[in-house]
Amino acid sequence: MGVPRPGGGFRHLRRTRALAVGALACAMASATITTTVTGQARAETATNITGSGRAHWPTPPVPLADWTPDISLYKTADRTTFAGPGELITYNYRVTNTGNTPLINVYVVDVLPGLSPVTCPVTYLDVGEFTDCTATYETTAEDVARGSVHNAAIAHGVTPNGLPPVESPPSEVIVPVETPPPPPPVRHPGISLHKRVHPKTFSRVGQLLRYSYRVTNTGDVTLHNVVVVDRLRGLSAIRCPKGTLGRGESMTCTATRRITRHDLKPKCIRNVAVAQGTPPESKSPVTSRPARATACGIVPVTG
Repeated sequence: MGVPRPGGGFRHLRRTRALAVGALACAMASATITTTVTGQARAETATNITGSGRAHWPTPPVPLADWTPDISLYKTADRTTFAGPGELITYNYRVTNTGNTPLINVYVVDVLPGLSPVTCPVTYLDVGEFTDCTATYETTAEDVARGSVHNAAIAHGVTPNGLPPVESPPSEVIVPVETPPPPPPVRHPGISLHKRVHPKTFSRVGQLLRYSYRVTNTGDVTLHNVVVVDRLRGLSAIRCPKGTLGRGESMTCTATRRITRHDLKPKCIRNVAVAQGTPPESKSPVTSRPARATACGIVPVTG
């Protein structure tokens, strides 16, 4: 209303109205709205808002009857596993205002025993805003026995317009204890040797004896630097087609020896050989059982 003034018309008045901003601000502060009243019928317009708290209308403005508050929570941990008791896990809680009205008194509830208080940098979220809250936890022997740290959290918020509080669906994180690596498989390297000589008899100087050595990898690992050792005097170098044998593989090595005058006495030539091979990641070779071969001299009968 206006006040009549001399000469007709109305005198303008300014009035001040104190409003509670519980529907507008995060902090419970007061705001001052100054309104000009004229003789013409007009709606009051908020021209100045002040206060100690943060005051926001939802953007764009939504009629009070259409306000639908909502909140979401996404929880994460700074590690995917832990090895034992006494290790620190830091949790992050991303709280987002997913509704169309501001939220005040935003907080997170996580009931994991031993968890530090969940701290949030802000407790007011405008529409679409988010905040990252944090907490820490030290693992225990009980966690190791259970095999994991498993917990869930819920975010809460209050609408400044008096609607019921909102809470998010639970967001959970499982941090398992590290599974110890399996022990290395037990290896069983093995090697065998079968030795033959041809012919098995001899009767003259210069006759050639041919020796063959059948080498087999009888273990479950590859063998390297495979050789045959035969210390028979006068034997040629032993030749093998390759130096590596896979599991179950075999090869035949060969050597020769010529008969000397000394060998023509009525006796036999007996000798022993072994095969050797080195398993992976080992400096010690495995050795076969000794293999024997015998060739005997024949003395002509005269008279």
